[in-house]
Amino acid sequence: MKRLTLTIFSVLLALTSVLAQRTITGTVKEISGEPLIGANVYLKGTTTGTTTDIDGTYTIDVPSESSILVISYIGYNDQEITVGNQQQIDITLSEGITLAETVVTALGISRSQKSLTYSAQQVDAEQLRQIPSTSVNNALSGKIAGVQVRSQSSMALGRDATIRIRGAGSLNDKTPLYVIDGTPVASAQDISVDDIEAMTVLKGPSATALYGQRGDAGVVVIQTKRAKASKNVGIEINSGTFFDNVYILPRYQNSYAGGGAADLIPFNWVSGMPEEWKTFEGKYYHDYSDDASWGPRMVGQEYIPWYSWYVGTPAFGQTEKLVPQPNNVRDFYGTGVTLNNNVSLSKGGEGYSIRVSYTNQNIKGMLPYSSSNKNTLNTTGNFDLGKYFTAGFNINMANQKINGQFDDGYANQSSGSFNQWFHRDLDLKKIKEYQGMYSPEGILSSWNHNNPGNYLTSPLSFYGGNYWYNYYDWFENLGQTSNRNRMFGDVNLTFKPFKNFQVQGFVRRNQIEVLDESYVKAILENSGTQTGVKNSYSYNQGFFEPSDGSAGKEDNYELLASYHTRVKAFSLDFKAGGNIRKVTATGVGGATVDGLSVPDLFTLTNSKSPATFNSGRSFKTVNSLYGTGTFGFKDMLYVDFAARNDWSSALPKNANSYLYPSVGVSFLFSELLGIRDLSFGKIRASWAQVGSDLGPYQLSLNYGVAANQWNGSFLMSTPDGLIDPNIKPSLSTAYEGGIDLKFLHNRVGLSATVYKENKIDEILSVPVSGASGFSAKNINAGRVERQGLELTLEGTPISSKKVNWNITFNWAKNETKIIELAEGIDAIIRETGTFGTSSGARLVHQVGQNWGQVRGGGIQRNDQGVPILDANGFYTLQADTYFGSVLPDWTGGILNEISVGNLFANFNIDFSKGGVFYSLSDHWGKFSGLFEATAELNDKGNPSRDAVAVGGGVHAVGVSADGSPVDVYVNAQDYWHQFRNRSIAEDNIHSLDFVKLREVNVGYKIPTAKLGLKYINNIVVSFIARNPWLISSKSKDFDPSEVGQRYGENGQFPGTRSFGFNIKLGF
Repeated sequence: MKRLTLTIFSVLLALTSVLAQRTITGTVKEISGEPLIGANVYLKGTTTGTTTDIDGTYTIDVPSESSILVISYIGYNDQEITVGNQQQIDITLSEGITLAETVVTALGISRSQKSLTYSAQQVDAEQLRQIPSTSVNNALSGKIAGVQVRSQSSMALGRDATIRIRGAGSLNDKTPLYVIDGTPVASAQDISVDDIEAMTVLKGPSATALYGQRGDAGVVVIQTKRAKASKNVGIEINSGTFFDNVYILPRYQNSYAGGGAADLIPFNWVSGMPEEWKTFEGKYYHDYSDDASWGPRMVGQEYIPWYSWYVGTPAFGQTEKLVPQPNNVRDFYGTGVTLNNNVSLSKGGEGYSIRVSYTNQNIKGMLPYSSSNKNTLNTTGNFDLGKYFTAGFNINMANQKINGQFDDGYANQSSGSFNQWFHRDLDLKKIKEYQGMYSPEGILSSWNHNNPGNYLTSPLSFYGGNYWYNYYDWFENLGQTSNRNRMFGDVNLTFKPFKNFQVQGFVRRNQIEVLDESYVKAILENSGTQTGVKNSYSYNQGFFEPSDGSAGKEDNYELLASYHTRVKAFSLDFKAGGNIRKVTATGVGGATVDGLSVPDLFTLTNSKSPATFNSGRSFKTVNSLYGTGTFGFKDMLYVDFAARNDWSSALPKNANSYLYPSVGVSFLFSELLGIRDLSFGKIRASWAQVGSDLGPYQLSLNYGVAANQWNGSFLMSTPDGLIDPNIKPSLSTAYEGGIDLKFLHNRVGLSATVYKENKIDEILSVPVSGASGFSAKNINAGRVERQGLELTLEGTPISSKKVNWNITFNWAKNETKIIELAEGIDAIIRETGTFGTSSGARLVHQVGQNWGQVRGGGIQRNDQGVPILDANGFYTLQADTYFGSVLPDWTGGILNEISVGNLFANFNIDFSKGGVFYSLSDHWGKFSGLFEATAELNDKGNPSRDAVAVGGGVHAVGVSADGSPVDVYVNAQDYWHQFRNRSIAEDNIHSLDFVKLREVNVGYKIPTAKLGLKYINNIVVSFIARNPWLISSKSKDFDPSEVGQRYGENGQFPGTRSFGFNIKLGF
């Protein structure tokens, strides 16, 4: 009976619930009356919901009259409606933000996207938050069409990535101008990414003409965060921890030991050697003195390792098995740890706003004894001063101290050894264990000491490092410290006498002060034989930018008037202003010569020979007037015009004025067509001209004064270059056109841009007859053309209450070609790497070729492409071979943003096709027998290092100079030495192609309200990976996205990968 009663009660309860529920139907439309397909309709506070069908209709069950429906659709404003007693609810949604409402363009002017007549792409704070980065330039990787990010290994602390915008537009590979809250700076490495609200990339002259010659390589406009109106002080805390490790290294051989002798060498004690060495009598060692890797095959035979000869140490007398150490290079590099912490306070109210932000970035480097500590303070504010005036300020201060040597040139004491001159039998754990180990004479131990017989000459001749030290001792006994102080920003005043007119005044300062000191301790000088290292000291101090020697102090005094009006269907925005720019750079430094008189007394006056000194200063002034205006008609047709005129003190007085004009038009054709699925449609076209100014005193005959006198007379250097008195700035003329489309209520978007630019009259140094007293003359010459296509495709495949997926794809193709240089000159060398004049390669501009050709010795081939060999099977040199451009043919990226409830995942794929680079590491790594290629099996299945007579050798197939077939086997060492000996670089040319998963961020937004966390507005935790996967690369030894030099690499630091976590709290 009891069970029956419960059953009846349950049925009645269910019936009551069913009867209480009502079904609501309706349609969702936009203002034009068109139905919205796939709009979300759900009950507020629940997961119950539905979507509209093809006619925009929906049906949903609601439990009570108090239920609230929420209706949402991407690109439209959400609506909330209480059901009440209604049975049918029809909803009309109004459009929200169809494109980003505004972007910050030249001179800090905010423009609506629909009115822009040129290409400008923006990365906002939300996109920066989704994949946090510690570098502004790296934050742009794969996100902007036409922007190539040339990253650097994170092992090199303080070395920032560089970017190219639309390839290279001049004979010099210029970097873009950065403008932070209106203040122009040479780089953005001293702004915290946590302080950035948005970044806009202005690509072509049409977009950058208002910045004059400074913007001819593009402009990155950065807008920092501002306080928002609030009752309480807003507090944000952002903390990230990242761990860096090596992820890609060259492919080393693990078959042969170090040295130049192919067999182990028996030890025979002779009089004059330490008595303790008699214990080694009859035992074997490999050649220690030669840092190459053409030693004996490693098969586990007993041998005397390098550390066993140090009498009186725990290492003495040991023998080991000769086996490879496949991970020895990886074992050397430590785990880098980056701690990035930011806290910001903000408060806004009626008539004021202020924000203060502090960031500390502390890095424990991957190289021994390397570290970086950086502090950044950013503050912004605005205050109303009565009815007509508003005052504001934007100030950023940064201090960074870096310790460590980050030399990635040829034969440096880390990667330059590991990739070029090293032994595969070396146990790096042993090298670290024996750090600080000395011979009885006080000589630091080295794996590269000489062979035992050298002891008979002197203990130093044996124990001293022949070329290399213990790596850990090296880094411990030298000091390199870089201190950098940076301040930039402005104070401003705005006068607004009436609604549509205002005048703004700005005083801006960008200041960089550096102090660099370095020393080498005497123990290194006293522990080497051929190393050439001296006990030394040097310093440099001043106000200058170390990377390019540019201005250390730059002051800008700017005045800008703005007027806006609208008369019926017409609108006008006009701005005009002027600027006075004063640039100063000063510096002083010195270095000791030939060692120190008193060991380890690090002063310049302690130099054994007269120390070298340098001191310099420069000044430059540029005065400017500019104006820009936009005419609009019915918010669908816009005409832009702009002009800037600069007067530069660096140019001849009679020709120091140059004008930069630009015009553009945009037309919103979607306003007329009324196509249902076309949400937005715009075509645009623009034209502009910009020029290039000169550095201070480039047109002067400069005489240098030496630091020391000769017999009471001072010494001077005389200028060697004539100046064309009619020299003028170079001129770039650019044309650009594009189309921007949005479909399906902004769920799909397409933007396409084509451009062509012609640059003439670059300033070149050309040779002249020595009879003139000079060897060169600076003239206007040259012509460079670049053109390209940029595409951006955006989509929202999924948009619902709980699941959203946004994807952005960008792709850009650029071609820059050298059309002409000067009369009688068809090629100029722009960059030469180490050994570039012999077996290496150079970066060359060649008439008729694409920009930046890698040129070096090639392999001569016949018409069928078959190599021409000599009788011994060696290649024949084809001098000055062009291997291709360093610029990629095309670049792109794919950015995915996915959220499921409070979970989110974002990942960024970066890719590049085309372009080449030269590898000096590959060159010497093969010459020295270090790399895998030198120890492979030949086509007979035999070790190529075996004697040719027993089936070894490298198979060489080709033809002789007369066309006769050549088919021989060549001794492996001779084969790999031929490239150096015959000045052939072709074997060391590599592709820049890559596809890379650059960034991943997976996180969770903690529902603070549900958890009752009253004082915490938001908590976001995330796991972050950078460079997690090099998906595809033709180069298997290096990361082609992190090549150190323009033409290639000299001793490349390895590619690094980082994993970490981040937590962000808002109060």
